[in-house]
Amino acid sequence: MKPLEEIKLSYYNERTKGMGKSEKKKLNINDEKHPAKENISSGGGTKRNYKDTVFLDLFSDRKYVLELYKALKPDASDFTEDDIEITTLQNVMVNGGYNDLGFEVNGHYIYLVEEQATWSENIVIRIIGYFAETLKRHIVKYQLNQYGTKNLSIPLPLFYVIYSGDKFVDKEYISLKEDFFGGADTSVDVKVKVITKGKKGDIIDQYFTFINVLKEQIKIHGRNREAVKAAIEICRDKDVLRDYLEKRQEEVFSIMDFLLDKDTIYKYDMLDHERQAAEKSEEQTKVNLVKSLMESMKLSMDQAMTALKIEGDERDVIAKQIKQG
Repeated sequence: MKPLEEIKLSYYNERTKGMGKSEKKKLNINDEKHPAKENISSGGGTKRNYKDTVFLDLFSDRKYVLELYKALKPDASDFTEDDIEITTLQNVMVNGGYNDLGFEVNGHYIYLVEEQATWSENIVIRIIGYFAETLKRHIVKYQLNQYGTKNLSIPLPLFYVIYSGDKFVDKEYISLKEDFFGGADTSVDVKVKVITKGKKGDIIDQYFTFINVLKEQIKIHGRNREAVKAAIEICRDKDVLRDYLEKRQEEVFSIMDFLLDKDTIYKYDMLDHERQAAEKSEEQTKVNLVKSLMESMKLSMDQAMTALKIEGDERDVIAKQIKQG
């Protein structure tokens, strides 16, 4: 079992400790003992993943995806829900990850939209992978011949990141060419438009308002269900995501219970730190081995790395570490 799965299962077991099968079955979202991620195990119902957010849940509905599309492209007034096809990927990456939102509009556009609470320009790298897989599926679905002599008619790709974090970001685009290659002449460039606010009343503006209200209520009530409840009530009164919050209130509670649970978040953070520490340790071990061969066998640094089969980008990283002493 993978570490994340172990944590989720352990968390569920802790929250339901001492309960019989019938009690667990009857456990509902309003119960104080409701696990932050009910149905993490095989209990049935909606299965959760630690990456689940209100953003993902909101835009799993074509109604709100259409609103998002119109917010991103204001002149698209003639389109309806029937023109929207949600193409969000599920478990396509090596680590089991998936993108936040993908959708096609009438076969003419492919939109990939990522939501970030923590700023990271590496999102452009991930989007490249998401687009490659999305395009591959589009080609297969429509039986397009990519080996033919005629240019394929494929949807126009448009990429966005909706940033809702606290760090000030004054950037219109993240560019692979500019931000990763220093503007060098490269065969590939990918630009991701950065969205930090919406137009008054549109779905993006309402989403940001919900997030900001939730942050304010967390400051008042702490990271708990009371803060979520207060945020939902305030937003409904302000007509912010009212329809969604009324229909999906229990789902929002379920998602936020998990995201606001300190113990669970701490465990995930610890896993990430442990992974980074392990990678650093492995890197240091290779640095030591290269140095040892250089000293004992009188090899050059390149010869030592070749002997240890250190190749590619890793070679540059190890060389840099050795030169830095």
